[in-house]
Amino acid sequence: MPKLVGVTLALVALVLVSPAAGWAQKGPIKIGLILPETGPLAANGKDMANGMPLFFEEQGWRLAGREVVSPSPPLG
Repeated sequence: MPKLVGVTLALVALVLVSPAAGWAQKGPIKIGLILPETGPLAANGKDMANGMPLFFEEQGWRLAGREVVSPSPPLG
């Protein structure tokens, strides 16, 4: 039984120390919005669409040390 515990602990330690275990994503954070552009809530959607770049400009287009990328608006 103690041998099984030792082997189990060794395997757990190996998995935790392994460099291949990349829990966090790399690269920029991509932000997108789904907003109303027509109808009675169109004004709110426009405010949100204008407010997002303003917030990211104040933050230097970085969140949690990672670059923030806002995709271009959809065509059509």
